Amino acid sequence: MLLALICTLLPASALAEEMTILTPGETVVVGEQGGMDNDALLDAYVQQMIDAPLSKPRLRGVSTAGAALTGVNKAIYDIMKERIGQIASGEAASTVIQINKKQLTDRVPNLPVGPWTRTDLGTAVVANGYVSTNAMAAAEKKMNFDFSAILNALLADCPYELYWFDKTEGCSYELFYASSYGGGEYSLYVDDPITLTMAVSSDYAASGSNTVNSGRVLSASTAIQNAKSIVKASASTGDSVYNRLDGYRNSICEAVDYNDAAAGGGVSYGDPWQLIYVFDNNPGTKVVCEGYSKAFKYLFDLSEFGGDYDCVLATGWMDDGAHMWNLVRMEDGNNYLVDITNCDSGSIGAPDKLFMATMNSGTWDNYRCRVWHSQNNYTDIAYAYDSETKNAFSQSLLEVSTSSYDPAQFYNVSVSSTANGTVTASQTQAAVGSGVTLTVIPAEGYRLAKNGLRVTYNNGTKSVTLTQGTGAYANEYSFNMPDDDVTVAASFVRAFGIPDFTLPANTKTIGANAFEGAAMTVAVIPNGCKSIDAYAFKDCTKLTQIFIPASVTSIDPSAFSNCGQVYVYGASPSAAKTFCDGNVNCTFVEAVN
Repeated sequence: MLLALICTLLPASALAEEMTILTPGETVVVGEQGGMDNDALLDAYVQQMIDAPLSKPRLRGVSTAGAALTGVNKAIYDIMKERIGQIASGEAASTVIQINKKQLTDRVPNLPVGPWTRTDLGTAVVANGYVSTNAMAAAEKKMNFDFSAILNALLADCPYELYWFDKTEGCSYELFYASSYGGGEYSLYVDDPITLTMAVSSDYAASGSNTVNSGRVLSASTAIQNAKSIVKASASTGDSVYNRLDGYRNSICEAVDYNDAAAGGGVSYGDPWQLIYVFDNNPGTKVVCEGYSKAFKYLFDLSEFGGDYDCVLATGWMDDGAHMWNLVRMEDGNNYLVDITNCDSGSIGAPDKLFMATMNSGTWDNYRCRVWHSQNNYTDIAYAYDSETKNAFSQSLLEVSTSSYDPAQFYNVSVSSTANGTVTASQTQAAVGSGVTLTVIPAEGYRLAKNGLRVTYNNGTKSVTLTQGTGAYANEYSFNMPDDDVTVAASFVRAFGIPDFTLPANTKTIGANAFEGAAMTVAVIPNGCKSIDAYAFKDCTKLTQIFIPASVTSIDPSAFSNCGQVYVYGASPSAAKTFCDGNVNCTFVEAVN
């Protein structure tokens, strides 16, 4: 027999300033497997649009709520996140997502999917002729399946990809189970498929509540392009991260006004809650706190600040009303509150009193920020996180600093052009004392020269101390930013090849004409050798590289006669370097070891 368990999960609210908390219901439906045609669903999935401009997953690992998921929950999260982006692109219309069992077991090889007996589940598999709800609940526990955690992570990590999602209607899932009888007892196992259905807001709905209107997606695409233009203009200023973020605050507040009608109720969930209305260049469209906060985060994520900067969306309550705001981590390692909604004109924090605000009193998850109106007149505003935010992010990302942010002096990081390799810096500007990482990539057949990477300042008269990474990060070099602009320069040399000719370890002298005409290409002279006599390597036309140790103190001027261009590797100073300095056909390369 087959049974579908259908659960509808309704997040705490569609965040306006007033909200109703809805409790999810549970319905057990007995019957044959239903749902949309699989082929129609699979054909709809295409490449994402909104995520494409971001150089890396948003929130850079530590602030990704999905990163905290494991097992089947992480597998379903990954599949849903990819397809949510595809729906957002406008080419996928249906918001019904089907996942087959193989997709999950490919990602989670040890995923338990049954069969389970009464003994395994601790309850009867079949009751009154049907698979029991207790058995299905026990099976979910066996899989550690938690759809609430999956949806909350998606809402935290995909705030703008879900501009079409109606949170007031929620997302339902169907797990199909099959039972079999053998050995005198019933067994239960998970069957295909898992079906997830996400409701579409009326602003974006086409025919039916589970289909997105592609025409509305085009307007969303235009808004996103406008957001990119803001970021591009900001980046061209070369300004500090703090000033760029402040510019984003100003751009958002100038672009949009608060939607009092939506906040007061009676308006269906949709664009007033999203970033689309912020960037559509239409002064008649307005948003509530969710739109302000998502817009700020989107600009932040597009900016690729790198370093230790981060931004998350927080949901909960401001005083007695439901609210959404941002938390920004700066280069000093501290988090600051950014409430763009209440920085807009006519609000209590206008124009920037709740931008980079600090905690005045309270605890990490229930605190107050003080807004000064005059020397002796202030208002303390209470902020409290809801359970979704506290479950999605660690305390270290949510705890607001008690000390005011001090905009540090920023200096430029300039990388000089190089041949035979590249050097990239983790940031083009950095605060004094903050860390900068350089990634060095030699061209094929080359390596970084010994002491070939230099970071100088004070008109080139001073150098910073570089620390090289180890293992897989050996091509990364880090330093702390000085109180001046720095210039990065690198030199690359040919890497020493695999030797095809090595002299015996006890060789002391290479006599005259010893290897004349030999077919060697990469040669190694052992340490302890003292001299190389006349024409020792004459007519070795294939010879391109040779290692000459510091023990060699005498090299006859004709030793490499008629050899073509030879790269000589050795120590500096040495007889080898002196020989190359006077021989146009030999290029000296200082050996690393």
